[in-house]
Amino acid sequence: MPSPAFQLKLRAPRQHSQQEEIDLARQTLIASPTQDDLRLHLATLLIKFDSPAALAEAIDHLRAATTHPLLTLLASALLLRNHPGDAAEALTAATQALELSSDSPEKSQALTHLGRAHIRLGRSAEGRSTLEQALQLDPANPEPFQTLNSLGLQSVRPDVALAAGRQAATRGATYAHVVSAEQIALARLGLIEKAHHIQGLDRFLYQADPLTPPGWPTPQAFHQALAQEILTHPDLRDERRDNTTNQTCMVNHPTLVRTPALRALDAILQREITAYATRLETTAPDPFVKSRPTTARLRSWCVIVGSVGHEEWHVHRNGWLSGVYYIHVPDAVAHGTTSAGCLTFGIPDHLAGLPAANAFGQRLIRPHTGLMVLFPSHAWHRTFPHGVDENRLCYSFDVNPILTPA
Repeated sequence: MPSPAFQLKLRAPRQHSQQEEIDLARQTLIASPTQDDLRLHLATLLIKFDSPAALAEAIDHLRAATTHPLLTLLASALLLRNHPGDAAEALTAATQALELSSDSPEKSQALTHLGRAHIRLGRSAEGRSTLEQALQLDPANPEPFQTLNSLGLQSVRPDVALAAGRQAATRGATYAHVVSAEQIALARLGLIEKAHHIQGLDRFLYQADPLTPPGWPTPQAFHQALAQEILTHPDLRDERRDNTTNQTCMVNHPTLVRTPALRALDAILQREITAYATRLETTAPDPFVKSRPTTARLRSWCVIVGSVGHEEWHVHRNGWLSGVYYIHVPDAVAHGTTSAGCLTFGIPDHLAGLPAANAFGQRLIRPHTGLMVLFPSHAWHRTFPHGVDENRLCYSFDVNPILTPA
């Protein structure tokens, strides 16, 4: 029986940038300082802005929290920052949120924050137990499995980690979370061929140079317009909370009404990703294909990388499919012969161990301007510094499943 049609939704272009929305939310809260919904809205915007200063401001707005949504967000924000004293404060907020929880998903989220706070405070056994409770209450919540698996890969036998991941999958845990850990566990067991099969790059990695959209006479004109919209974007910033990224600038959720080139790029990606997902219907049965959502949403961000900028090993844990479109790549990278500036797939040696990581090997993708790369979100990848006195600009994206109630 054929798979249901795949639909990729684009967010409507925003009239205001994130920074402009934050400014408007600040003004609204000043006018009505006792409204919890306004405080929640502003704090959520600040956390999504993905900068240390914005996160600190969000925490300040949430510190007087007394409702479940505000306490949950406060615990999450404190655990994102992890300054001295933050873990203890997160523990208190999560405990209060748990007391106010009214259903299993709410309790699972509060227990997740509680367990992570216990671990940050050195109470690992208590933290593990709490995270296991969170996973049992809501198997679709990916966060407790992420934390448990990160703890377990190095500290327990890989066969135990592998079994735990597969058990989580049978209870409904998100596929990308489970399979990213499964690759490492299999490699640590010496089952390299099976680890490669689970990664699936030989079947699911896709590269193409999409056609230039109407409205721009040449690819060069289109890429220049994209670069101009990114480099003059009001949300461009040179600091991020994400510790996998080093010395890069970014724009999160960049598409605005006033960015026509970025809107055109979104339309290109929507067409290319829909075609990719549709082609999977004719392939042999595979967990990646089976986990293909019926409906998904495109989430995107722009990354500007200088000579020493790079990203450490990571996966895109909330996605099904991920990718990158290269807006500008220095010639020295595009025509190079080393790994400098390249996208690389493999597994992290700090989790798998150096012998297993070396045995697994790496697959190098040499970027060039106009290249689009699609890959499963569960595939571990990193980038290398390009070492050139010139920026590399790329448009990264995830295809995030839209979950529908059972």
